[in-house]
Amino acid sequence: MRYCEIIDKENEKYKMHGFKPKWYMDDGSRITDEKLIEMNVYPVYDTKPNEERIRQKKFSEWEFNKDHVKITYYIIRHDIPEYDEVFQNVILVEDKDKWTYDGDIIYKKWEVVDKTEEEINNDFNELKNTKLNDLPDYRWKIETGGLLFQKNDENIVKIHTDRESQNKISNVYWSVKNNLIVEPVTWKTKDGFAKLSPEEIELLAPMLLEFVQKCYNIEEQIEKEINNIDNLVDLYNYNIMEKFNYNIDNSILLNNL
Repeated sequence: MRYCEIIDKENEKYKMHGFKPKWYMDDGSRITDEKLIEMNVYPVYDTKPNEERIRQKKFSEWEFNKDHVKITYYIIRHDIPEYDEVFQNVILVEDKDKWTYDGDIIYKKWEVVDKTEEEINNDFNELKNTKLNDLPDYRWKIETGGLLFQKNDENIVKIHTDRESQNKISNVYWSVKNNLIVEPVTWKTKDGFAKLSPEEIELLAPMLLEFVQKCYNIEEQIEKEINNIDNLVDLYNYNIMEKFNYNIDNSILLNNL
């Protein structure tokens, strides 16, 4: 049998002992249950759910008796009704008598409450700030996700577009334009190595520059659109990912969000 030491009965603060504490009386005899109770240490009679569900989240009810503590464990389920995420909240009903008890399962009851005007305004401002703060991350993911480039032989290669790769392409392009590179260069793509001719470099570099600039243009456009939204419904339904994918040529885009 387990024992528990009651530290704060009202707030259910306790210290569990696996077995009866090996404490002794002044005469050297093993301490009795009666003496332990005087010290707020009680034997525990507990009822646990079946073994198949023992690892699931549990709720316990405590019953303090004169000579023991009874703990009954339940599996928790949540009875959450459908609600409008924009204009309503669901709140846990604290009154345990309104919960549904089915054997060792408790279905906690939740109720739907309309949001106040202040809550709606706070949600609107918080959501707008979140979308604006997340916007550069979307643009970065698109910008650095890679491009599909069709070579002169009609083979398609997957070009890296991270910042380091952008700089490398610009440097090679400058070298081609200044006749420092006149032969095909070996380029590391997402699929392995490929040969890019000077003519292909002259096509790729402007294409990359245009793509990067377009990413920033779309970010600027989306930022203006978000700032112009004046109601929570439209803001909630505004999808940044769809806006990027709609405005960028997906035939050259690797990193569709």
